[in-house]
Formats: sequence, structure tokens, C-alpha cells
Amino acid sequence: HWTGLASRRGPSEAGQYLSSHAAPEDRIFVWGQASKIYLDAHRRPACRYIETFPLTGYVFGGPIPGFDTRSRILPGAWATLEQDFAKHPPAYIVDVQDPTKAQYPVKDFPILAKLLAERYQPVAHTAEGVIYRMR
Repeated sequence: HWTGLASRRGPSEAGQYLSSHAAPEDRIFVWGQASKIYLDAHRRPACRYIETFPLTGYVFGGPIPGFDTRSRILPGAWATLEQDFAKHPPAYIVDVQDPTKAQYPVKDFPILAKLLAERYQPVAHTAEGVIYRMR
């Protein structure tokens, strides 16, 4: 049964990195649909959005080529993200969106793109994506 196998799966590479490099009290943020990284890292999220669909309008079941999901972004989600980050700044941000083929690359979301450019530096490239640490 799948519930018995869940405990046997190996932790993500990003989760292992964060588990060994982030302090226990550090908050993290994962950009993309990879909430298991929070569990693998044993770190708390920096905001209420453990999946990014409220911020992107992502349609569950996978991306639909050519379908613009911006109209599905939760109203006020980006302001809420900024408020959450002000209360609990993420020590690390994991970008699991491959910039060469991502439907939601960071560069298309100015608030997050600016934050990464001004306050974070890449520290690791894992199988899941790029890990940024606060400067």
C-alpha cells in the first residue's frame, strides 16, 4: 500500500541540503509545486503558501500549454506574501522552476525576482532546483 511506501522514499536533495545548512529556526520558501522540500528539510515555511498556486494561478493536473493562468492568481496573494516575509523572512529560497522551460519563472514575478536579486545569493544547485541564501 502506498502509505507504507511513503516513509521509505528518500529525502530530496534540496531538503537534505537545507537540513544540514539551515539553522533549526530558519524559515524557508519554495517557489514551485514541491512542498515535500519543507518536510525533507525539517524547516518551517516563511509564509502561508506552501504551494505557489495562489501566487501563479497554477492549474492542478499540470500546465496547459498556452493557457495564461494570471487571472486565477488569488487576489491579494502577493501583498500577503510580502507581509508574511516581513514577519518571517526566509533564510533560504528554493526555486524549483527550471528557467529554460518553466511555466512560472521567477523573472515573470517582479516582487520575487527583485527580492532574490537584492537580498539573496545562490548557494547550491540540486536535482530539484537552485537554493538561494539570504545575504
